[in-house]
Amino acid sequence: MCLKYLHPDSELENYALQVFDMLRSDTSIDAQALACVLYIMRVGVTDQMSESTQRSFSVFLAKQLLSSDSTPSMRVAAIRTLSYVLKTLGEVPLEFKEVLDDTVVAALTHDSPLVRVEAALALRALAEVDPSCVGGLISYAMTMLSAARENVSFEKGSNFKRELESLHGQAAVLASLVSISRKLPLGYPTRLPESVLQVCKNLLMEASRNPVAAAVEKEAGWNLLSSLLTSVSKEELHDQVFDILALWASTFSGNPKHHISQSNDLSSEICVWSAAVDALTSYVKCFVSSDPLAGKEQAGVKSSIDLFIIRVLIAYEALSDPSLYKSDHAHIIQICTTPFREASKCEESSCLRLLLDKRDAWLGPWTPGRDWFEDELRSFQGGKDGVLTCVWENEPPSFPQPETTSKMLVNQMLLFFGTMFASQDSSGMLSFIGMIDQCLKTGKRQAWHAASVTNICVGLLAGLKTLLAQRPEPLGMEILSAAQAIFQNILAEGDICPSQRRASSEGLGLLARLGNDIFTARMQTRYLDEYEIGK
Repeated sequence: MCLKYLHPDSELENYALQVFDMLRSDTSIDAQALACVLYIMRVGVTDQMSESTQRSFSVFLAKQLLSSDSTPSMRVAAIRTLSYVLKTLGEVPLEFKEVLDDTVVAALTHDSPLVRVEAALALRALAEVDPSCVGGLISYAMTMLSAARENVSFEKGSNFKRELESLHGQAAVLASLVSISRKLPLGYPTRLPESVLQVCKNLLMEASRNPVAAAVEKEAGWNLLSSLLTSVSKEELHDQVFDILALWASTFSGNPKHHISQSNDLSSEICVWSAAVDALTSYVKCFVSSDPLAGKEQAGVKSSIDLFIIRVLIAYEALSDPSLYKSDHAHIIQICTTPFREASKCEESSCLRLLLDKRDAWLGPWTPGRDWFEDELRSFQGGKDGVLTCVWENEPPSFPQPETTSKMLVNQMLLFFGTMFASQDSSGMLSFIGMIDQCLKTGKRQAWHAASVTNICVGLLAGLKTLLAQRPEPLGMEILSAAQAIFQNILAEGDICPSQRRASSEGLGLLARLGNDIFTARMQTRYLDEYEIGK
C-alpha cells in the first residue's frame, strides 16, 4: 500500500471499520458473510500492514470488543483476526497485554457461545506465541472455573445465566490451553494432567442439583476431558485409565427411554450425551487405538440428535478395524444408508472436494485460486447451526461454523458408509450397490435428485478408496460390473455437474484398479470404442 498508492498503511484501520460495519446488521451470525469479512480482514488488511502497524492493529482489534454496539458477528471477526495478527507477529505486543483482560478475557463471558469459543482460541494463539504466559492463563482459568461453579451452585439470582456462560467460557479456554501445552517449548507442569482430570471429575460427578446448571457443567466436563485425552500421552494417565472409564457409567447407565421420558430439557440432555461420546472417541484414540423421541419433539432437538449421531459415528471410526464392532454393524448400516433409503430428506454432501484426486483439480469445479485461503473461502458453505469450533483441534477450520449440522451428518454417514462397504463380503457389497442403484433410479424429476447423485458418488468413492487402501484381492466381476453400471448411468444423465462427472470418471478408474486384468482390458477397449464413435 505504501509503495503502490503512497498511503500510510495505518489508514487500513479505517477500512477495517468499514468492513466490520458489513456485519452490523447481523443480529444472528451469518456464517457466509462472516467468512467473507474474515477473508477481507486477513488478505486485504492484515497482510498489507507493516509489523509496526500490525502491533497497533492488535490493540485496535481488541478495543472493538469494548464497543457496546458490536454484534456477535463483529466480535467473532475481530477476535479471529486478532489471533491471526498475533501468529503473524510471532510475539505479543506490550501495548496489547495492557488491554487483554478488559477485551479478550472479558469475551469469555459473552452471551454468544461462538464469541466465547473464539476468545478461547485467541488465548490459545497468545499462549503459542508467548509460552511463558501459559502457566498464568491455566491457573487463572482454573480459578475462574471454580468460582463460576460455586456461584452456579446457589441456583438463583439475576446473574445465573451469566455465570453459566462464564463457566462454559472458562472451561473452553482451559481445554484450549491444555491442547497445546505438550507442544510448547517450555512444556507444562507435571501435575497438570492430574489437576485437569480432577476438574473434569468435579464437573461430572459433583454437578449442581439444578438441571440447567448440571447440563452445562457436565458438557463442560466432557469437553475438557476430550481435550485432556487428545493432548497428553496415555502413559501420563495410565494409572487413571479405569477411573476415567468409570466416568461414563453415570451418563449411560439405566434405560435410555426412561431418561428421555423424564427429561424436561431433551436438547440439553442430548448435548451432554453428545459431548460424552466425543470424549469417548478421545478415550478410544488414547487408550484403545492410535422411537422414544416421538412425543418429545421440541426446538433444537433435531440438531442435538444429529450432532450426537455424528459423534457416535466418529467414535466408531476411531477404531481402525471394523471387525471390532461387528455386532453393531446392523445398526451402523441402518444409519449410514439413510442418504440412499431416504434421499429426499437428506442434504447434498460436501465431501467430493476432499475425495476427488487433487492432481486433477484443474478440471474443476474447484479450480485452485491464488492461495489456499482463497480456495477455502470459495468452497465455504457455512451454516448458522454449525458446530462450535473444537478448541483442542490442531488446526481449527479457517472460518467459524464451516458447515450446517445436517450437512455434517450426511458427510459422516457417507464416509462411514465407505468403511462399512469395504468391510462387507461379496453378497454384502452387492446388496449395498443394489440399494444405491435403486436410489439412482428414483426421483429423477425431483428437485432433490441432483443432491442424491452427489451423495451416491461420495458413498461409492469412499468405499472404493477404502478398499484400495486395504490392497484386497481383485473384486468379483459381478460387483465390478454393477458398480460400473451405476457410474455409467450417472454419466449418461447428461445434466450432471462437473464434480459429479469427475467423481463418476474417477470411480471408473478405481474399479479398473480393483478389478483383474481381464476386466480392466474390457473397460479400456469399450471406452476407446466409444471415444472413436463420438469423435
